[in-house]
Amino acid sequence: MKASWILALVAATPMALALGQESSADGADLVTRAAVKKRVLTFDCDRMPEVCHNMCFATNCKHKPKQLTWDKPRSSVEGKRRRTAGCGSNNRCSQKKLGKKGFNCDEYPFASSKQADRGGQINRCVPERENSRQGSALNQFYHSRGKYRATGCKSKKNCSFTVAFKGSKTKTIGPCKKTPNCKNDGNQWTKTGPVRRDEIEEPQQPATVVEYKLRRSGDTILASDDLQPGDLVYHIVERNATLAEEQHSGHVFNEFAGVEQYDYMNDNMDMEEDEILERI
Repeated sequence: MKASWILALVAATPMALALGQESSADGADLVTRAAVKKRVLTFDCDRMPEVCHNMCFATNCKHKPKQLTWDKPRSSVEGKRRRTAGCGSNNRCSQKKLGKKGFNCDEYPFASSKQADRGGQINRCVPERENSRQGSALNQFYHSRGKYRATGCKSKKNCSFTVAFKGSKTKTIGPCKKTPNCKNDGNQWTKTGPVRRDEIEEPQQPATVVEYKLRRSGDTILASDDLQPGDLVYHIVERNATLAEEQHSGHVFNEFAGVEQYDYMNDNMDMEEDEILERI
């Protein structure tokens, strides 16, 4: 009998077929696991330290979700979420209430995320230009317009992502540090008033913050989520810094509009894609 016939008969035996199916199944599992990569959106704390302070306080100290889901909400839904966060009309950060101008009420989880429906959002009065910078970054990440249409959320509903932080100031902002300082500086509120350390729902310990190195840029980021090598990391970059500063300083926030109110800034923005290399 020819060798080729013998090999064909052996390959057709039940044991060989079973082994082949098992190998195929294992391979499919590996492919599935490899295909499931987290999206990570970084926020530059050198350019928006007060916004980072609020987000870090919420995620690292109050254990609000660090993984969010953009559910492409209607403007009316976003408005409702802002009100439950204490950031509705005539909020505490308005000139009339705060006694000074140039501030917006920043809430976390974002009004554009499904997790805001749980209530109990943390808010902070932040400079208007920082709030604008955060909103424009979310807009670009959500809609992935132009040459970035193959990255980020691609305008698809129910897009999940993890928040992370970068920049030299990150390690100097109390709640963003690797060992978070969770003392309220007086500017961390919920809808009902200042956040207190003795609130029943507050966990006893702050979150564990981890530093990760990125593969392509060599930069590092901080996150309180368990990220793995290969997870995709996105960072918004402004092409013309002078123009960006003018846009953010001059933007008048519209509480009745979504992140699309920042569309006019997109032409001055790039979205860099990197990936997690290792945990430091």
